[in-house]
Amino acid sequence: MFATALTLSRAVAESMIVNTSFNHLVRKSLMFHAIDKLASLRHKTGAAGNLSEADIWKQMISRSFLNRRLLPFVGNLAGCRTALTKMLDRVSHGLHENALTPRILRAYRNTAHGYRIRDEKVILRHGEPIDNDLPDLLSVLILYCIGSHSFLRQNKIVAR
Repeated sequence: MFATALTLSRAVAESMIVNTSFNHLVRKSLMFHAIDKLASLRHKTGAAGNLSEADIWKQMISRSFLNRRLLPFVGNLAGCRTALTKMLDRVSHGLHENALTPRILRAYRNTAHGYRIRDEKVILRHGEPIDNDLPDLLSVLILYCIGSHSFLRQNKIVAR
């Protein structure tokens, strides 16, 4: 439980920096790091079934996850539903407009380890920018992970 709380706390702290930073590179880099943490949590708790951590990461950043899981989740939130729905629409449009697939985003994420990596050709072929609205997705992903009933139950944060 301590490791789960620590990992979630770090993801939330990174999200706060993402939401307050004006530097787009910092926002995107920290978003990738925080999504790593969320994918690790979902993998560790079994919240995403038997998927590997890398597949969970790709799933969480996909348009289908955004449309099938995040939009309905946000639709059930009171108060901030309209603003979050508009933000998700902007992110979805940016992913579609710039042809940003989970594989391409994962390749960009891997550049944190250097550019001489296995995904070098994927990045070179793509050539489109990562939309500056994409890091805004992080806050909703954190809310989704926290608000997921199975995630909370498995970490004994709510009673069974």
